[in-house]
Amino acid sequence: MNTINKPPTRFGLETCNDFYEKLKWESKRLEDGWGIYDTFNFIVTAHHLYVDWIDRCGNSTVKDRKSRLPVSAKLVMQCVADLANGNKHWQINHNSSVARQVVKNVDKPMIGDYYSYFIAGPMIYVDFDDYSLSMSELMDLLLGYFKWIFEDEGILFPLELENQLDSRKLSN
Repeated sequence: MNTINKPPTRFGLETCNDFYEKLKWESKRLEDGWGIYDTFNFIVTAHHLYVDWIDRCGNSTVKDRKSRLPVSAKLVMQCVADLANGNKHWQINHNSSVARQVVKNVDKPMIGDYYSYFIAGPMIYVDFDDYSLSMSELMDLLLGYFKWIFEDEGILFPLELENQLDSRKLSN
């Protein structure tokens, strides 16, 4: 049988907005405990929404906004790609993936800031390029990026999202 004639293997997620809604649902699960499985599901969903779904079934506005993400947001998305691929596969060994990798360190769940100490509990922390973010901070950035891509009426990328990432620079 020719693969072109095979039926789709999706089971209910048919559009970019469906997958975006799944990402928001994953974020709620993640906030409920910051566990490894929920972290994995959120990261993999964000990665595939960005690299696959938008390009394949996004409308022209969504595709245009994705292409206009600032360099800093694209760096965050590369971090997400590293995390998704690094957890889906035992080892990243494709030369192009290794060459693009920006993640320098991933800490196991720990109490690393006030939010995790007083509210959330242990969570994963990621160092990439010149940044260090908790999973909570990474999740907030990603939700902000995708909200701008899918929902925001503003034409320009929100400055507060750029500032949010800048505040997590290791040199600050």
